[in-house]
Amino acid sequence: MTPILLVFVALFAFSNAIPHHELHPRAVGDDIYSPPTIPSVYPEIDQSIFITEALLKAPIIANAMAIVNKVVPKELLNIPVSTYIQYSNVVYKGDPIKYCYWPNNLCIRKSNGNGFIADAYTCLGTKRWGLTYDDGPTENYVNGVHSADTAEIRQNLKAVGVKATFFMAGTNIASYPEQAKANVAEGHQVALHTWTHHPLTSCTNEQIVAEIKYTEAALYEATGKVSTYLRPPYGDVDDRVRAIANALGYRIALWDAESGDSDDSYTPTQVLNNIKSWFSRTYSFVSLEHDINPYTSAIAVNALKAIAAYKATHNNAFPLTISDMASCNNHKAYVYDKYNPPVPKLKDWDMCTKNSQCQNNCCSTQFSGDGKLKCTPGGTRCDEKPLPPPAPKTTTVTAPKTSPKTSPTQSPKAIVTVPKLGAWAFCTLSSQCANACCSNEFSGDKKYKCTPSGTKCLKANVVAPAVPVVSKPVLLGSWVLCTKSNQCQSNCCSRQYSADGKYKCTPGGSVCVV
Repeated sequence: MTPILLVFVALFAFSNAIPHHELHPRAVGDDIYSPPTIPSVYPEIDQSIFITEALLKAPIIANAMAIVNKVVPKELLNIPVSTYIQYSNVVYKGDPIKYCYWPNNLCIRKSNGNGFIADAYTCLGTKRWGLTYDDGPTENYVNGVHSADTAEIRQNLKAVGVKATFFMAGTNIASYPEQAKANVAEGHQVALHTWTHHPLTSCTNEQIVAEIKYTEAALYEATGKVSTYLRPPYGDVDDRVRAIANALGYRIALWDAESGDSDDSYTPTQVLNNIKSWFSRTYSFVSLEHDINPYTSAIAVNALKAIAAYKATHNNAFPLTISDMASCNNHKAYVYDKYNPPVPKLKDWDMCTKNSQCQNNCCSTQFSGDGKLKCTPGGTRCDEKPLPPPAPKTTTVTAPKTSPKTSPTQSPKAIVTVPKLGAWAFCTLSSQCANACCSNEFSGDKKYKCTPSGTKCLKANVVAPAVPVVSKPVLLGSWVLCTKSNQCQSNCCSRQYSADGKYKCTPGGSVCVV
């Protein structure tokens, strides 16, 4: 085998081993039908270090960058990288207005644009509260018992009957995978919060991809889920970050109510009172709290206890509907679930039993000649005129050998058209008549006949025309007794013509007056 062929075979085998969604673009929210690639090496569990060097050249990053370069407009990929200072502090070098840089003026993309889709940042409807926690999972023990950590937050969420969204950092997922798994097991939404928690505008395009893909793999290994949401640390996002995340199937998830638990200028009591003020809101919102350390997690626990206390004094009622962020936005939380993987959609005209199996609709027998339910092509609805199904494949059949008694050039039998019967002709089927073949109510002789046009068998009887009986008379000869002239060949004349005084037929040419 030649070296070139060996290289080709190796590349072909490598491409076949990579999931389809990691080689081709997909829309945000589109299901994937295979799990993500798990890297052989993860970045260090150290949030102070940017992802660099060989980790940026790994296949999962190279493949994802190929998708990004294919679908993201060059203008957005070329937005300058911010200069990193410390924590959330950066020097933004792009146009903050043009590229919707959130930290500048809380800019949010509320509709789709060239290369990006709308952000999620609030809840739909009224009096909805999307409850979210950033930075976990965490573990903290006091006398061998979970205290002020992810597990205690979950315990209090369960006590008030509420589900939340946990935006988790890859380093913490890798450190406490069982806590990430428990979040899912108890019905909470889990989503991405990057690997190192650096401001994403301070990362190169490859680093943004790496922050997403390594965290995606860690989340999948811990929970079996692939999420649809990415929350950028500190809300540090512009159109470059949006477009790259969207190209990889993630929606940017922000917020519009902040507790202040990460602000050192607030006391825990002030933060708690701030959260309690949300109880009386009449509009919808998404809140931001943190599960990063015992200080912030303790505030989160106390806030849930405040909700429980309110319900206890209000007949177990609460003025807001609290849920995870995906639920209050009618978004899918995940595009892949290891324990309940999505089933690939059927192709057009495949047989089906329900719409969810099809790219479009599973429609009734009106769409197929064989009387079976099938998936209709995109753009059609079940109540519209169907598009024709694809023509069946033709099968070549070898003609049998000609019998010696049969001429190979024998013409096929001609198709004979039988003319319709006219009105009142005898019949047995309506198809024989121009109109209908009706029962004996329509004929005096009690036989079925074709009725005239315009009549129906259930209407009043249409009387068949009478057939006159015509008798040809035999004329009497000359001098035969008669009573009237039409009995005679000539005339029936008075007794003046006969010696016996009776009326008789006169000879031809004579008249009675002669």
